[in-house]
Amino acid sequence: MRSTIATVNVLIAGLLSAALLCACGGGPTASTPQLSSLDVQSALQVQPDKGSNFGRWIYSAHLYGEDLKIYEQNGSSLILFGEFTSGVKFPEGTKVTPNGWWYATNAGNSNVLVYKSKKSGPVGPFPPLQDNGQIPVNVDALPNRRLVAVSNQGSGSVPGSVSVYLNRQTDPSRTLTYGSGPAVGMGIAIDHQGDCYWSFNGAGSGSGTIVKFTGCNGSGTLVVSGITRVGGIIFDQSGNLYYVDQTSGIYQCKKTANCKNFLGLSTPGLVQPYNMNFDYKSKDIWVADLAGYIVEISGLNNPKKLQVMRYADGSPSDPPYGVAPAPGQ
Repeated sequence: MRSTIATVNVLIAGLLSAALLCACGGGPTASTPQLSSLDVQSALQVQPDKGSNFGRWIYSAHLYGEDLKIYEQNGSSLILFGEFTSGVKFPEGTKVTPNGWWYATNAGNSNVLVYKSKKSGPVGPFPPLQDNGQIPVNVDALPNRRLVAVSNQGSGSVPGSVSVYLNRQTDPSRTLTYGSGPAVGMGIAIDHQGDCYWSFNGAGSGSGTIVKFTGCNGSGTLVVSGITRVGGIIFDQSGNLYYVDQTSGIYQCKKTANCKNFLGLSTPGLVQPYNMNFDYKSKDIWVADLAGYIVEISGLNNPKKLQVMRYADGSPSDPPYGVAPAPGQ
């Protein structure tokens, strides 16, 4: 099954690259704006709107079905509420900020769709983030949205990259790359210092890598290497890094070092993890599983209370590639 999905991904990338070769990419300029440390600190103070109660919404992105599904959480069940299909083409990574702004990468149109969570469900779309000439596959944002980072898959001879959006602009302020070898962009995460972490796969097994761009700028430094096949990455409230190895499960690091597999594929409910996101305050991890499931992992701070719940979401032929819980109160 993994080889089938990988093959289809390559075919999709090929189809997209043919359409994107003539598009113009937004590169850095000498007057590229910077994000101040005050912007980063103010972002961390953003809280969910009191009384909003949009923590009941769970969103998933379906690459093959070309839709964004909206679920309402009801106890231990997820009930399909609706879906967005208009303008949606090859969606994958998705993210919701603490105050309810919902981002979803839209590779087929080289942009990132933007919606807003409300009590009655999401509304939008709002003006998208333009990512011309790129294949966006994952997204993360500071709570105040003054810094958004997008992982680009890359295609053919064009390596993957990271598009950085500052001050709520809809065009990238700069594009980041790492090294000179092949890089297929995967996950993206912004830590509490406003640094960007990017995961990508190179050629061959054991070539999954995570790098850090300080201030979401510069040439990047190596953080983790030798991952068999890396997927999504996230940070908890304490600044600990988590990443998916699609061949062996979910890894937890102490800050960004001493990474250990804490949920293997032998864990009941976890089959083919691909992307993941925390809910508000890092209480639970939500995983998009390519076997056709949304997986909720709770009790992270107490191994004796660790619980894995699996919800059907599509099928192995149309699985969720991204999942994002709207923030709770």
